[in-house]
Amino acid sequence: EGAILEAGETGEFTVAVSGASVIDSADLSDTWTLDFTTVRFMDADGATISEDAGTGLRTFSFASFATAVDAELKIQEDDMDVNDARTIEVDASSNTDNVDVLSFTLEAEGDSDLDIKNFAVSVTVTGATNTDDVISNLTMWVDGEEIASADTVSSGGTVEDYNFDDVDYTIDAGDTVEVLIKADFNDIETTAFDEGDTIAFSISEDLTDQNTLIDVEDESGENLVDADITGQVTSGAF
Repeated sequence: EGAILEAGETGEFTVAVSGASVIDSADLSDTWTLDFTTVRFMDADGATISEDAGTGLRTFSFASFATAVDAELKIQEDDMDVNDARTIEVDASSNTDNVDVLSFTLEAEGDSDLDIKNFAVSVTVTGATNTDDVISNLTMWVDGEEIASADTVSSGGTVEDYNFDDVDYTIDAGDTVEVLIKADFNDIETTAFDEGDTIAFSISEDLTDQNTLIDVEDESGENLVDADITGQVTSGAF
């Protein structure tokens, strides 16, 4: 209202749409259509005229923030000298701490910073009855800095998920960080831990499916869905 176009000029007319606060994930598949049916104007002689704008229909929908900014957490293997199968020397009577056991990168693809709330690693042993017969602790290091330690999710077994609670580490949009998982190994005087037992570490689709284990938020505070957390990494049997 009140815009004036001089003779021979061309103006741009825009209609903006804002989403209502009641729109949620259930509405993301819905579409809306906008049609410019009438433009009403007054000419230089003061005559009021109404015309069909002659524009095509405009169909639009709403998307989640993560979809709109193409947010994705990408997991990729990194240092194969760490991940390849090898022999780890442990002490007979004392724990062997801070052994590198899994190396990978995390990349925040898209236009949103990503906040890693929780993370997890799956551990598998052979020979021993429980994973905690072999290791006493796992720590997570990002770009050379320790940021979290882990606890087992369940009570014992040859395959266990170790959960890093309260990681609270933010990766800036477009950035990639280097991550190391380090383990503290028990001494082999422990009754259930013998020379020749093996242990392996992995981050697989089974873990990224569970947002209670791998919990990542975009800038809006929305959790990334499983499809937005891609890639995996697996070590050899040590």
